[in-house]
Parts: sequence; C-alpha cells; structure tokens
Amino acid sequence: DAARATAALIRYLGGPEYSGEDFEWAANTPAGNAILQWLANQSAAHIPGVVKDVSQLWSPAVLEHIALYDEEVAENHHESVQPETELLEKETEALKRRLHSAKLASKQLSRAIKQLQSFVNDTTDEASCYHHQLGELSIQADSSISRSCNSAAKLLGKWNCSPTEAETKGICNTNEQHLKALGDLRSSIVESTEKCLQRVNAASRSLPQVSELERDVTTLLERHQHLIKHRVPQIETSVPPQYTTKLYCKELDHLSEQLEHAQRAGNQEEILQRILDDAESATDNGNGGVEDVDIMGEIQRAWVLDQRALLYAREDILDQAISAFEKQLHPPLQTLYERVSQSGEFVAEAEALIGALLEERGEIAADVAAAQQPPPHSTDIGTGIDESAQVILETELKDLLKRLQQQRPQDAGPLVLLDHSDLLKELRCIANRLKIAEDNEAEWLSSAPSYVQSLAHSHEPLISTVYANSPVNTSPPFAPGPDLQKLEKRTRQRSERLYAAMVKLQKAQINDRDRRKLSAFVGEWT
Repeated sequence: DAARATAALIRYLGGPEYSGEDFEWAANTPAGNAILQWLANQSAAHIPGVVKDVSQLWSPAVLEHIALYDEEVAENHHESVQPETELLEKETEALKRRLHSAKLASKQLSRAIKQLQSFVNDTTDEASCYHHQLGELSIQADSSISRSCNSAAKLLGKWNCSPTEAETKGICNTNEQHLKALGDLRSSIVESTEKCLQRVNAASRSLPQVSELERDVTTLLERHQHLIKHRVPQIETSVPPQYTTKLYCKELDHLSEQLEHAQRAGNQEEILQRILDDAESATDNGNGGVEDVDIMGEIQRAWVLDQRALLYAREDILDQAISAFEKQLHPPLQTLYERVSQSGEFVAEAEALIGALLEERGEIAADVAAAQQPPPHSTDIGTGIDESAQVILETELKDLLKRLQQQRPQDAGPLVLLDHSDLLKELRCIANRLKIAEDNEAEWLSSAPSYVQSLAHSHEPLISTVYANSPVNTSPPFAPGPDLQKLEKRTRQRSERLYAAMVKLQKAQINDRDRRKLSAFVGEWT
C-alpha cells in the first residue's frame, strides 16, 4: 500500500527507519492518503519490494538529481543490515547456549540412565540375594520345626515316664526330711530355753515370798524400836589415816575388777548401776545412825535387786534362744522356703509352657491337615488364577473390606471374614446393595424433572415478590457485589483491548523473518 511504499522510499533515500504502521494515521485521512499515494507513485520502479508499473518508466529521469549513488545505497543498506546481523549473532549465541544446555542435559540424562541401570542391577542382585536367603531361611525354618517336634516329643515322653515322678517324690522327701530336721532343731532350742527358765523359776521360788518379807519387816521394826529405846551412846573413835587409805585402795581395786569383768561380759550398764546403788546405800549407812535406818526401804531395795537379777537371767536366756533361732534355724528355713517357692514358680512356668506347647501342637496339626486337603476352586471370582495369586487377591479384598467397614449399612450385621465362603458372601451382599442403589438412582433420575418443576412452581411467588420489590422491573433480584462488578468491568475492557490488538495484528502483514521470530517466541514459551 501507499504507507509501506512511502516508508520504503524514505529508507531507500537514506532516511530514518520507518514502517508502514508509522504512517497509518496519515492514511486514515483523505488528504494524507493522497499525499502518500503521490509519494509512492514517484519512484515505485526503483524501490525493492514495490510493484513495478510501465507507466512509471520515466521516474529515473525525475529522480536522477535527487537519488543517491550505489555506494551510498550500499552503505545505507549495510547500516540497516547491521542491527539485523547483531540480532542474528545474539540469536546464534543464545542458540549456542541452548545447545550447550541441551548437551549438558543429555550428559546428565545419560548419567542418570547409567545410575538407574546400576540401581536396577543392584536391585536385581539384592532380590536374588534375598531370594537365596529366603530359601536358606525356609530350610532353617523346616529344620527348626523338625527339631521342635523332636524336642516336644522327647519332653512329652519324659513328662509321661515314671522316673520323673520318682525324682519328684525324692525331692519332696528330701524337703520333708530337711523340714523335719529343722523342726527337731527348733524343739531342742525351745526345750533348752524352757529348762533354763525352769532353773530361774526354781531360783526365784527359793527367795522369800512377800508374806515372809512382811513378817521379817515387822520383826525387824520391833527390834529396831527396841534398840532405839535401849541404845548405848556411841563411842567416838578415831581411825588411823593409813587404815583409811588401805580401805580406799582395796575398794578401788574391787571396783576396777568389777569394771573389767563387765567390759568382758558386755554388761557395763548393769555393773555401773550396781556400784552406784552400793555407794548410795553405804553413804546412807555411814551418814545416819540407828535412828536413820530405813528397814522397809532396805528390804524393798533388796527385793528389787533380786527381781532384777531374775529378769536379767531371763533376758540372757531369751537372748540366747533368739540368737539360736537367727543363726541356726532361720537361715536354713529361709533357704528351704526360697527353694520351695522357686519350685512353685518352675511348676507354674512349666505348666504354662506345656499349655502353649499343646496349643502350638494343635495349630500345627490343623495346618498340616489344611495343607493335606486340596485347595478349594472358586467359580465366582474367576478361574485360571494360581494359588498364590488367589491368596494375595483374597488378602487384599479382606483388607479393602475392613477399611470400608464404616460404609456398610447399619442393618448389615457384623463383618466376619474368616474363610473363602465369608468373603464370597460379603461380595454377593455388596453386589446386591449395588444393584439396589442403581435402581434407586434410576428411579430418582426419572422423578427428578417433575421434582425440579415442582420446586420451580413453588418458588414462583417468592421470585415474583423479589422482582416486584426490585428498583427496576428489568434489574436482577440479586445483583453481584461491587468488587465483582469492578472485576467484570476491568475484564471487559481488557478483552476489548485484546480484541482490537488481535484485529490490528491480523491486518498487519508479517514477512517470513518476523514470522520465524514469532514462531520461535511462541515455541519457546509454549
């Protein structure tokens, strides 16, 4: 057209780079279109890409003084080609980089393929190793089962034979003898203790009784009163100091001997208390005269000392008996108790093991009987499936039914999947429920149009009321929100702009080079 011809004329004459789109504003007006048409007609014969006309052969003479020389034209052409060359070089560099990236990706892909192949080989070797180990484990399991059966047979044989019972009776007899010996030892200790206590009781009976002490106290009081009435004045005598010193030394030696004997015997407190009591009594006797003598107190003190000696004797006897029980009787009795309790634990453990062995024996017998029976052939699930695949299929079906147990109807009863017949029964129930559901669905679909129509008729008063209360009779009863309206407006405007750009793009004429670039761009981003 005229706009493209004018742009080509300007480029041909060495002017700036323009395209036909730059002159479309002038082509839209009649005057501008006339000027562009006149300029295009001036040199249409010498401009590349413009259709030649015979009527314009005189254009060289017109343009002879204003046209450029060939060198200038070549220079301008070189300058116009230079950006395209740079663009091609950039595209070449980009293609080289993409080719390098493709090579790297190819290398990585080949490396990944090699790794996958090595992983597959390793997995195959590992699977074969596991298969070999599984065979060995199967052999070991068979041998273990055989050994267990032999051991169980031997154990049951030993359990049923008489020597075990005789040995058990021997152990029981030994424990009874040991317990009898311990009983005899206890009887001897008790008898010895009783004899010692009888001797102490005999010694206590040899002491005066309370009635005798009362008579003695009465007699002594009468004599003491008689002495007080007929007493003779004391003659003060003086004792030489050397005799007093000897008496003190002798008393101290006696006290030392008593303390040493108490330290060896282990009753220091008793000896010290006795010494203190003697010292108090001696002090009382030394300080008072005949009038100060407390006959009742002295007799009570003597009676208390005798009773204390008897109690100490009984305490020693009981300590000896307790020591004999703790050292001689208690350790062997504890040992016997531990042995008997341990035997009871062994018996309970043996009973538990025997019960578990009997249960396992029954399970093994049931498994052997089930293995000897021919496998049942299923006609509902399908034929031509080997036993392992059928077992796997049944296991998967059982797991699936257990996972979907919550979706079963409430009146279906509990889910029981013990054997093949239970699985078939459950599958038949599922098929029946599916058929009933499909029938209900077909019935609902057939009644849906009438139901929808009835709903529409029932909503007519409400819709009429909503339209009656609308601002305008043609306005919708429920207009969209402000945000949605703004979004619709922006979408409508953008779609109009895109449509205008698409129309403009369709009207524009694209050469092969631009088409290739556009195809490359679209291919890159799609």
